[in-house]
Amino acid sequence: MSGRQILVTPAATVQMKRQRFLDAERILPRGVITSFVGRGGEGKTAFALDIVARITTGTLEGELFGRAGNVLIIAPEDDKATQLVPRLKAAGADLNRVAFIEGSVTESDGFTFSDSPTLGVDLPQIADALTEWGATLLMVDPVTATMTGDPNKSQDVRRELARLDALAKRLDIAVLSILHVRKGKGGDLADRASGSHAFRDVVRSSVQFATDHETGRHIATLEKTNYSGNSGKSWAFSLESATVEGDNETLETIRVQHHGESMVSVADLMADPGDRSTNQSAAETMLRTMLEPGSPVAYRDIVAAARVEGLSESAVKRAAEHVGVIKDRSGFGGGSHWQLAT
Repeated sequence: MSGRQILVTPAATVQMKRQRFLDAERILPRGVITSFVGRGGEGKTAFALDIVARITTGTLEGELFGRAGNVLIIAPEDDKATQLVPRLKAAGADLNRVAFIEGSVTESDGFTFSDSPTLGVDLPQIADALTEWGATLLMVDPVTATMTGDPNKSQDVRRELARLDALAKRLDIAVLSILHVRKGKGGDLADRASGSHAFRDVVRSSVQFATDHETGRHIATLEKTNYSGNSGKSWAFSLESATVEGDNETLETIRVQHHGESMVSVADLMADPGDRSTNQSAAETMLRTMLEPGSPVAYRDIVAAARVEGLSESAVKRAAEHVGVIKDRSGFGGGSHWQLAT
Protein backbone atom coordinates (compact mmCIF):
# COMPACT_ATOMS: atom_id res chain seq x y z
CA MET A 1 0.00 0.00 0.00
CA SER A 2 1.45 3.39 -0.98
CA GLY A 3 -0.68 5.42 1.41
CA ARG A 4 -2.08 7.45 -1.49
CA GLN A 5 -5.81 7.95 -1.78
CA ILE A 6 -7.99 8.72 -4.75
CA LEU A 7 -11.14 10.80 -4.78
CA VAL A 8 -14.28 10.01 -6.75
CA THR A 9 -16.54 13.05 -7.22
CA PRO A 10 -20.01 12.55 -8.72
CA ALA A 11 -20.65 15.10 -11.46
CA ALA A 12 -24.05 15.89 -9.95
CA THR A 13 -22.36 17.26 -6.81
CA VAL A 14 -20.18 19.75 -8.71
CA GLN A 15 -21.44 23.32 -8.55
CA MET A 16 -21.01 24.89 -11.99
CA LYS A 17 -19.68 28.45 -12.23
CA ARG A 18 -18.68 31.01 -14.82
CA GLN A 19 -14.97 31.46 -15.47
CA ARG A 20 -13.90 34.97 -14.51
CA PHE A 21 -11.07 37.03 -16.00
CA LEU A 22 -9.10 40.01 -14.77
CA ASP A 23 -8.98 41.60 -18.22
CA ALA A 24 -11.35 42.29 -21.09
CA GLU A 25 -9.15 40.44 -23.60
CA ARG A 26 -9.55 37.25 -21.49
CA ILE A 27 -5.84 36.63 -21.20
CA LEU A 28 -5.77 36.34 -17.39
CA PRO A 29 -8.36 33.89 -16.01
CA ARG A 30 -8.75 33.80 -12.24
CA GLY A 31 -7.86 30.67 -10.32
CA VAL A 32 -5.35 29.32 -12.84
CA ILE A 33 -1.91 29.99 -14.34
CA THR A 34 -1.30 32.12 -17.42
CA SER A 35 2.11 31.75 -19.06
CA PHE A 36 3.99 34.39 -21.06
CA VAL A 37 6.44 32.50 -23.31
CA GLY A 38 9.25 33.81 -25.49
CA ARG A 39 12.94 34.38 -25.92
CA GLY A 40 14.73 37.05 -23.93
CA GLY A 41 14.25 40.58 -25.22
CA GLU A 42 10.78 39.98 -26.71
CA GLY A 43 9.03 42.29 -24.23
CA LYS A 44 7.39 39.69 -21.97
CA THR A 45 8.33 41.34 -18.68
CA ALA A 46 7.56 44.86 -19.92
CA PHE A 47 4.16 43.70 -21.21
CA ALA A 48 3.44 42.02 -17.86
CA LEU A 49 4.48 45.09 -15.86
CA ASP A 50 2.21 47.24 -18.02
CA ILE A 51 -0.69 44.99 -16.97
CA VAL A 52 0.43 45.24 -13.34
CA ALA A 53 0.46 49.04 -13.58
CA ARG A 54 -3.09 49.16 -14.94
CA ILE A 55 -4.32 46.82 -12.20
CA THR A 56 -2.90 49.13 -9.54
CA THR A 57 -4.63 52.17 -11.03
CA GLY A 58 -7.96 50.53 -11.85
CA THR A 59 -7.49 51.16 -15.58
CA LEU A 60 -7.26 47.54 -16.75
CA GLU A 61 -10.32 47.00 -18.91
CA GLY A 62 -12.38 44.09 -17.63
CA GLU A 63 -13.88 43.12 -14.30
CA LEU A 64 -11.32 45.20 -12.34
CA PHE A 65 -11.91 48.41 -14.30
CA GLY A 66 -12.47 51.32 -11.92
CA ARG A 67 -11.19 49.34 -8.91
CA ALA A 68 -7.48 49.56 -8.08
CA GLY A 69 -5.94 46.27 -6.99
CA ASN A 70 -2.74 45.00 -5.41
CA VAL A 71 -0.07 42.83 -7.06
CA LEU A 72 2.80 40.78 -5.65
CA ILE A 73 5.86 39.95 -7.75
CA ILE A 74 8.51 37.23 -7.49
CA ALA A 75 11.34 38.30 -9.81
CA PRO A 76 14.75 37.21 -8.51
CA GLU A 77 16.64 37.79 -11.77
CA ASP A 78 15.81 41.48 -12.34
CA ASP A 79 17.05 44.22 -10.02
CA LYS A 80 14.22 46.08 -8.31
CA ALA A 81 15.95 49.46 -8.08
CA THR A 82 17.34 49.72 -11.61
CA GLN A 83 14.87 47.64 -13.64
CA LEU A 84 11.51 46.73 -12.15
CA VAL A 85 10.48 49.81 -10.16
CA PRO A 86 11.55 52.30 -12.88
CA ARG A 87 9.54 50.31 -15.45
CA LEU A 88 6.52 50.22 -13.16
CA LYS A 89 6.75 53.96 -12.58
CA ALA A 90 7.11 54.65 -16.31
CA ALA A 91 3.97 52.55 -16.88
CA GLY A 92 2.08 54.74 -14.40
CA ALA A 93 1.78 52.17 -11.60
CA ASP A 94 0.69 53.05 -8.08
CA LEU A 95 3.86 51.80 -6.38
CA ASN A 96 2.07 51.58 -3.03
CA ARG A 97 0.04 48.70 -4.45
CA VAL A 98 2.99 46.58 -5.63
CA ALA A 99 5.34 44.51 -3.46
CA PHE A 100 8.13 42.00 -4.09
CA ILE A 101 8.37 38.58 -2.47
CA GLU A 102 11.93 37.48 -1.78
CA GLY A 103 13.53 34.50 -0.06
CA SER A 104 15.57 34.35 3.10
CA VAL A 105 18.28 36.96 3.60
CA THR A 106 21.85 35.92 4.40
CA GLU A 107 24.65 38.21 5.54
CA SER A 108 28.28 37.24 5.03
CA ASP A 109 31.44 39.35 5.25
CA GLY A 110 29.47 42.56 5.02
CA PHE A 111 27.42 41.42 2.01
CA THR A 112 23.67 40.77 2.02
CA PHE A 113 22.13 38.07 -0.18
CA SER A 114 18.52 37.06 -0.74
CA ASP A 115 17.56 33.85 -2.49
CA SER A 116 14.44 33.11 -4.50
CA PRO A 117 11.41 31.67 -2.70
CA THR A 118 10.56 28.18 -3.91
CA LEU A 119 7.15 26.64 -4.37
CA GLY A 120 8.17 23.43 -2.63
CA VAL A 121 9.26 25.19 0.59
CA ASP A 122 7.73 28.65 0.75
CA LEU A 123 4.23 28.16 -0.68
CA PRO A 124 2.42 28.71 2.67
CA GLN A 125 4.27 31.98 3.27
CA ILE A 126 3.62 33.12 -0.29
CA ALA A 127 -0.07 32.40 0.25
CA ASP A 128 -0.04 34.36 3.52
CA ALA A 129 1.59 37.36 1.81
CA LEU A 130 -0.97 37.32 -1.00
CA THR A 131 -3.81 37.16 1.52
CA GLU A 132 -2.37 39.95 3.66
CA TRP A 133 -2.02 42.21 0.64
CA GLY A 134 -5.38 41.21 -0.82
CA ALA A 135 -3.59 40.70 -4.13
CA THR A 136 -5.51 39.88 -7.31
CA LEU A 137 -2.40 38.90 -9.30
CA LEU A 138 0.86 37.10 -8.57
CA MET A 139 3.59 37.63 -11.20
CA VAL A 140 6.47 35.13 -11.26
CA ASP A 141 9.45 35.98 -13.48
CA PRO A 142 10.83 33.51 -14.43
CA VAL A 143 8.76 30.64 -13.12
CA THR A 144 11.74 28.27 -13.32
CA ALA A 145 13.51 30.22 -10.57
CA THR A 146 10.87 29.14 -8.05
CA MET A 147 11.05 25.44 -8.86
CA THR A 148 12.80 22.60 -7.09
CA GLY A 149 13.71 19.54 -9.09
CA ASP A 150 14.72 19.37 -12.74
CA PRO A 151 12.93 21.84 -15.08
CA ASN A 152 13.75 19.51 -17.98
CA LYS A 153 11.75 16.65 -16.47
CA SER A 154 8.05 16.71 -17.20
CA GLN A 155 7.12 15.08 -13.88
CA ASP A 156 9.02 17.70 -11.86
CA VAL A 157 7.52 20.56 -13.87
CA ARG A 158 3.99 19.21 -13.42
CA ARG A 159 4.48 18.84 -9.67
CA GLU A 160 5.73 22.40 -9.22
CA LEU A 161 3.09 23.98 -11.45
CA ALA A 162 0.41 21.98 -9.63
CA ARG A 163 1.43 23.80 -6.46
CA LEU A 164 1.15 27.16 -8.18
CA ASP A 165 -2.19 26.19 -9.70
CA ALA A 166 -3.51 25.12 -6.29
CA LEU A 167 -2.46 28.50 -4.89
CA ALA A 168 -4.36 30.32 -7.64
CA LYS A 169 -7.50 28.28 -7.02
CA ARG A 170 -7.41 28.59 -3.25
CA LEU A 171 -7.08 32.39 -3.31
CA ASP A 172 -9.08 32.95 -6.54
CA ILE A 173 -6.29 35.03 -8.05
CA ALA A 174 -4.63 35.11 -11.43
CA VAL A 175 -1.05 33.83 -11.62
CA LEU A 176 1.16 35.18 -14.40
CA SER A 177 4.26 33.05 -14.98
CA ILE A 178 6.99 34.15 -17.38
CA LEU A 179 8.97 31.49 -19.20
CA HIS A 180 12.11 32.04 -21.25
CA VAL A 181 12.79 29.70 -24.16
CA ARG A 182 15.86 28.65 -26.10
CA LYS A 183 16.80 30.33 -29.34
CA GLY A 184 16.11 28.53 -32.60
CA LYS A 185 14.30 28.77 -35.92
CA GLY A 186 10.83 27.56 -36.79
CA GLY A 187 8.57 25.32 -34.76
CA ASP A 188 6.53 26.16 -31.70
CA LEU A 189 8.00 28.25 -28.90
CA ALA A 190 6.65 25.82 -26.30
CA ASP A 191 8.87 23.10 -27.77
CA ARG A 192 11.95 25.09 -26.82
CA ALA A 193 11.08 25.55 -23.16
CA SER A 194 12.74 23.57 -20.42
CA GLY A 195 10.46 20.65 -19.64
CA SER A 196 9.08 20.82 -23.19
CA HIS A 197 5.30 20.46 -23.38
CA ALA A 198 4.79 20.17 -19.61
CA PHE A 199 4.93 23.97 -19.24
CA ARG A 200 2.32 24.37 -21.97
CA ASP A 201 0.07 21.48 -20.98
CA VAL A 202 -0.42 22.43 -17.33
CA VAL A 203 -1.24 26.12 -17.78
CA ARG A 204 -4.75 27.07 -18.92
CA SER A 205 -3.77 30.22 -20.79
CA SER A 206 -0.57 30.87 -22.75
CA VAL A 207 0.64 33.97 -24.58
CA GLN A 208 3.61 33.71 -26.94
CA PHE A 209 5.90 36.63 -27.79
CA ALA A 210 8.12 37.31 -30.80
CA THR A 211 9.49 40.28 -32.74
CA ASP A 212 8.40 41.27 -36.23
CA HIS A 213 11.77 42.44 -37.51
CA GLU A 214 10.23 44.06 -40.59
CA THR A 215 8.21 46.51 -38.50
CA GLY A 216 10.31 46.48 -35.32
CA ARG A 217 7.19 45.75 -33.31
CA HIS A 218 6.69 42.95 -30.82
CA ILE A 219 3.76 40.55 -31.25
CA ALA A 220 1.85 38.83 -28.45
CA THR A 221 -0.43 35.94 -29.47
CA LEU A 222 -2.91 34.18 -27.21
CA GLU A 223 -1.72 30.77 -28.32
CA LYS A 224 -3.75 28.70 -25.85
CA THR A 225 -6.88 29.36 -23.84
CA ASN A 226 -9.28 26.91 -22.26
CA TYR A 227 -11.91 29.47 -21.39
CA SER A 228 -12.55 31.95 -24.22
CA GLY A 229 -12.92 32.23 -27.97
CA ASN A 230 -9.90 34.51 -28.31
CA SER A 231 -7.42 31.76 -29.12
CA GLY A 232 -5.11 32.93 -31.90
CA LYS A 233 -5.78 36.62 -31.32
CA SER A 234 -2.65 38.77 -31.53
CA TRP A 235 -1.63 42.24 -30.42
CA ALA A 236 1.25 44.48 -31.53
CA PHE A 237 3.28 46.65 -29.20
CA SER A 238 6.63 48.38 -29.09
CA LEU A 239 9.05 49.32 -26.33
CA GLU A 240 9.89 52.99 -26.16
CA SER A 241 12.45 54.85 -24.09
CA ALA A 242 11.20 56.68 -21.03
CA THR A 243 12.61 58.64 -18.12
CA VAL A 244 11.42 58.67 -14.53
CA GLU A 245 12.47 60.69 -11.54
CA GLY A 246 14.31 58.62 -8.93
CA ASP A 247 15.10 59.73 -5.41
CA ASN A 248 18.12 61.77 -6.44
CA GLU A 249 18.41 61.50 -10.22
CA THR A 250 16.62 60.98 -13.50
CA LEU A 251 16.55 57.36 -14.62
CA GLU A 252 16.27 55.94 -18.13
CA THR A 253 13.94 52.98 -18.63
CA ILE A 254 11.36 51.59 -21.08
CA ARG A 255 7.60 51.39 -21.35
CA VAL A 256 5.07 49.68 -23.59
CA GLN A 257 3.37 51.47 -26.47
CA HIS A 258 0.30 49.51 -27.62
CA HIS A 259 -0.65 49.34 -31.32
CA GLY A 260 -3.86 47.30 -31.09
CA GLU A 261 -4.78 43.98 -32.62
CA SER A 262 -2.36 42.47 -35.11
CA MET A 263 -3.14 40.29 -38.12
CA VAL A 264 0.39 38.88 -37.90
CA SER A 265 0.77 36.19 -35.23
CA VAL A 266 3.78 34.71 -33.46
CA ALA A 267 3.24 31.53 -35.48
CA ASP A 268 3.58 33.59 -38.67
CA LEU A 269 6.85 35.05 -37.41
CA MET A 270 8.24 31.65 -36.44
CA ALA A 271 7.52 30.10 -39.85
CA ASP A 272 10.21 30.06 -42.49
CA PRO A 273 9.52 33.36 -44.28
CA GLY A 274 11.41 32.87 -47.54
CA ASP A 275 11.96 36.16 -49.39
CA ARG A 276 9.76 38.37 -47.23
CA SER A 277 10.21 41.66 -49.06
CA THR A 278 9.31 40.19 -52.46
CA ASN A 279 6.42 38.15 -51.06
CA GLN A 280 4.96 41.09 -49.15
CA SER A 281 5.04 43.39 -52.17
CA ALA A 282 3.27 40.78 -54.28
CA ALA A 283 0.75 40.15 -51.51
CA GLU A 284 -0.02 43.87 -51.22
CA THR A 285 -0.69 44.04 -54.95
CA MET A 286 -2.98 41.00 -54.74
CA LEU A 287 -4.99 42.47 -51.84
CA ARG A 288 -5.47 45.82 -53.57
CA THR A 289 -6.74 43.94 -56.63
CA MET A 290 -9.10 41.61 -54.74
CA LEU A 291 -10.47 43.96 -52.11
CA GLU A 292 -12.42 47.20 -52.04
CA PRO A 293 -14.31 49.17 -49.36
CA GLY A 294 -17.75 47.85 -48.48
CA SER A 295 -17.37 44.48 -50.22
CA PRO A 296 -16.08 41.88 -47.75
CA VAL A 297 -14.25 38.87 -49.16
CA ALA A 298 -13.93 35.60 -47.23
CA TYR A 299 -10.48 35.16 -45.75
CA ARG A 300 -10.37 31.55 -46.93
CA ASP A 301 -10.82 32.76 -50.52
CA ILE A 302 -8.01 35.27 -50.07
CA VAL A 303 -5.66 32.56 -48.76
CA ALA A 304 -6.64 30.27 -51.63
CA ALA A 305 -5.84 32.99 -54.16
CA ALA A 306 -2.52 33.65 -52.44
CA ARG A 307 -1.53 30.00 -52.73
CA VAL A 308 -2.22 30.09 -56.45
CA GLU A 309 0.22 33.02 -56.63
CA GLY A 310 2.78 31.13 -54.53
CA LEU A 311 2.33 33.44 -51.53
CA SER A 312 2.31 32.31 -47.91
CA GLU A 313 -0.47 33.07 -45.46
CA SER A 314 1.99 35.02 -43.30
CA ALA A 315 2.88 37.22 -46.32
CA VAL A 316 -0.83 38.00 -46.79
CA LYS A 317 -1.23 38.95 -43.13
CA ARG A 318 1.81 41.22 -43.26
CA ALA A 319 0.54 42.88 -46.42
CA ALA A 320 -2.84 43.48 -44.77
CA GLU A 321 -1.13 45.61 -42.13
CA HIS A 322 0.24 47.90 -44.85
CA VAL A 323 -2.72 48.28 -47.21
CA GLY A 324 -5.32 49.04 -44.55
CA VAL A 325 -7.47 45.92 -44.31
CA ILE A 326 -10.53 45.78 -42.05
CA LYS A 327 -11.17 42.32 -40.62
CA ASP A 328 -14.76 41.37 -39.85
CA ARG A 329 -15.54 38.21 -37.87
CA SER A 330 -19.33 38.56 -37.96
CA GLY A 331 -22.00 38.08 -40.59
CA PHE A 332 -21.65 37.24 -44.27
CA GLY A 333 -21.98 33.51 -43.69
CA GLY A 334 -19.61 33.27 -40.75
CA GLY A 335 -15.84 33.14 -40.64
CA SER A 336 -13.43 36.02 -41.15
CA HIS A 337 -13.97 38.48 -44.00
CA TRP A 338 -11.65 41.24 -45.20
CA GLN A 339 -12.25 44.52 -46.97
CA LEU A 340 -10.25 47.67 -47.62
CA ALA A 341 -10.73 50.66 -45.36
CA THR A 342 -12.47 53.62 -46.95
